[in-house]
Amino acid sequence: MHVLCLDFINSQWYQTHRPFKELLTNKAWITEFCRRWNLPVWDPETEDPHALFALRDFLFDAAVSFCKDRMLHQHQLDTLNDQLRKAVFYEQVEQPDGNGCQLRICAQRKGMDIVADRVLRSFAELITLYPAKQLKICANEECDWIFYDDSRNHTRKWCDNTCASRVKVRNYRASQRKNAQP
Repeated sequence: MHVLCLDFINSQWYQTHRPFKELLTNKAWITEFCRRWNLPVWDPETEDPHALFALRDFLFDAAVSFCKDRMLHQHQLDTLNDQLRKAVFYEQVEQPDGNGCQLRICAQRKGMDIVADRVLRSFAELITLYPAKQLKICANEECDWIFYDDSRNHTRKWCDNTCASRVKVRNYRASQRKNAQP
């Protein structure tokens, strides 16, 4: 399951098998992210992304709390609700070619503000509409990606197969070294 807020939160964390690159200032990533989620594209050269960095840090901490405790700390809940009250957009249904409908975001502020509002709403929906036990942190201690476990029996531990393979190989080699010692 692809979730807007998880794409946003994970834009800062790269497993060891992925090179580190800050995505909130990468124009190609921003364009693809906004296209995928039907959001206005912002320009990191003309709009200061520090508010998005702070939002991402807040949501990562809140997601970690939710994964571990199945609830938010009171200060996280208060901050989330304060931010949701400041929403700057509304959605409108359009039929651009007369052959289907689409939602268009309407707002009076800049693109980054709309993105922040949509990400916050996505996070609020994720933690209220879906089972809490399915929001997880990758079991690879070098990863920290947050993911939604939509596997059949909900026992997934890793964000992807690469992390799973790395952990399993690491554990196997450690057991081999342990067994080889006299």
